[in-house]
Amino acid sequence: MSEVLIAAIRDAFADLPPPRGPVVTHDCPECHEVTRLLQGRRWGEVEDTFYRSDAFALLTPAARAYYLPGFLIAWLREPGTPWAGGSVAYALEDGGVSREQFTPAQRVAILAWAHRYYGWDQPERREDLRAIEAHWLGLGPPA
Repeated sequence: MSEVLIAAIRDAFADLPPPRGPVVTHDCPECHEVTRLLQGRRWGEVEDTFYRSDAFALLTPAARAYYLPGFLIAWLREPGTPWAGGSVAYALEDGGVSREQFTPAQRVAILAWAHRYYGWDQPERREDLRAIEAHWLGLGPPA
């Protein structure tokens, strides 16, 4: 099942050019390393170790939108990957990534990932998922 979603994510985010300009929000040793790993590279080319880091929060809005599929796929491959899933879920919940940055097909893939991440078998998380759905479908503000 994850392979179907991974393929849908790859299709939805295919052929995008890497973001221009800085990929991180400020200047620190960790940001220098993230810049070294990412600057000018396509999201599918970046080594998997990047997606297992907590770098998502350090990225600029354009870089978050561009590298998002790698984080989604990293979590699908290894659902126990703490940073890949948690940092993306937090950004989806608080507006750290904007739905306006994505095409309808990309939004569908992001929502499919959110359904997998939150899982309907976890009743305590259903409200989080409903709030994300409302926001990403344009029915309300971020949670």
